Amino acid sequence: MDYDKTKHLELVSNAIDRIAQNSFTIKEFTVTFFTWSVLSQIIDLQKIDLKREILLLWIFLMLVFWFIDTWYLRIEKGFRELFNKIRLSSSDLKYIMKHENTDSFCSILFSIPNSVLYIVLIGIQWFLYFYLK
Repeated sequence: MDYDKTKHLELVSNAIDRIAQNSFTIKEFTVTFFTWSVLSQIIDLQKIDLKREILLLWIFLMLVFWFIDTWYLRIEKGFRELFNKIRLSSSDLKYIMKHENTDSFCSILFSIPNSVLYIVLIGIQWFLYFYLK
């Protein structure tokens, strides 16, 4: 089987697309979950004494979504670097799909595009908790 650079780039591009879709799905779940939690806090939880425990559960789940999204973004970035390596390479890379991440998990976790959404949503949760108290 001969090496086809275009086919190899297509394989890596398809992997990037799937990972990006997964990251977007996590963000959709996060916003849907946040909307549900805010509405339930405003409507139902005024009658319940477990506000603190439920708030902590919501914040824990938001942090879980944040970490999963960061994990997907880190893998996506590694595949983008692999794509560029293949694109710029003049040698035969034989369909390698192993990527190397140059950025740490924490640098992606606290990057502006990734952290703003989650910090704002967690901040709104805290505000509503103290406002409705």
